[in-house]
Amino acid sequence: PVSLIAAVTSALIAVASPQATPAAPASPATTEMSAGPARPQWLLSREGPRVVFRGAFSPASGAALALALSDESVEGLVIDSGGGDENAALDAAEVILARRLPVTVRGQCTSACANAIFAAGATRTIERAGFVSFHHSSPVIEANYQTLNEAVPDEIARGARRLRALYAARGADPGILACAAAQIGLSDIQTQSSIELEQRYPMAVVVALPPPVPLEPDAFVRIRRLSRPLEWLFTLLFVLGAALLAIAVIAVLTYVGTRLQVRPGGMQIYIEATVPPVPPGWTTVGALPWIQKIALALSASVMMIPALAVLWGLRRLFRLYGSGVVLTQENARCMGGIALWLMAYAVAPTLGHVLVTLAGFD
Repeated sequence: PVSLIAAVTSALIAVASPQATPAAPASPATTEMSAGPARPQWLLSREGPRVVFRGAFSPASGAALALALSDESVEGLVIDSGGGDENAALDAAEVILARRLPVTVRGQCTSACANAIFAAGATRTIERAGFVSFHHSSPVIEANYQTLNEAVPDEIARGARRLRALYAARGADPGILACAAAQIGLSDIQTQSSIELEQRYPMAVVVALPPPVPLEPDAFVRIRRLSRPLEWLFTLLFVLGAALLAIAVIAVLTYVGTRLQVRPGGMQIYIEATVPPVPPGWTTVGALPWIQKIALALSASVMMIPALAVLWGLRRLFRLYGSGVVLTQENARCMGGIALWLMAYAVAPTLGHVLVTLAGFD
């Protein structure tokens, strides 16, 4: 049978991103940022807008990577890691998740790297000759302790809790980690070092993924670049619309002067120094009974809220595009929400008219 390790890898890729795109081989020169000891166990550098991490995860390397990824100028991560401390890897993975950063595997990404870093990526790319391998994880080890009615060590419980939260945020089932552990025989409470695992389960069991359909890099960059101004535009329009609605509702409910006048189907505001007499058929808002004031405020809200929801949905959609999330289920859900609010916007004037009519303002 086909190795479940490959199946697990494919499942994670399919859950939150419809394709994993191949990237060019490592050719650009990198600028070193920091490293471990004289014989480094990890190396952190920059390659244009992307952070490059090589080596094992420890509290020090995980904290350094998390700090580097928090920089607003960083647009992605390139990684080559055999794993290490899972909580340290989760420190960086949570930043990747929060900033919706893409992850590229250059070489290997196994153990804690696969469980946390690879799973957190907004998009996941495996370069040619690279591989991803899952095996034991804190949720699996925690479950084994619980099966034997043993106390779960704090670090294991903390890692399990954080890893489950990460998978829930990505829409993935952490149960696939248990499947991977069962496939390689980690069914008891004893954990094994990475060296023991490599000796017992050589990397020949990891099946390389077939090369996916390439995505035009320039087009992808253009989508991200053009989406950011549109996100700001719809944010501004939403704020202005919400402010106007709030002012209108407060004015209708509290203003008692003669500058704000209404009639069925219309409203006028006088800003000149002298206000002329109220025209026939018009009345000041302050003269209306409370039931009609409330009806007018509700009518304005019913008509404006769908429009504001559409603007917010467009802002969210272009925010996804700007973060590199394109043609995913999340985009489809966002578009579906916009469509529903557009339908609500079409019927809102009728509902608003019904409200003011029932209040006797006709």
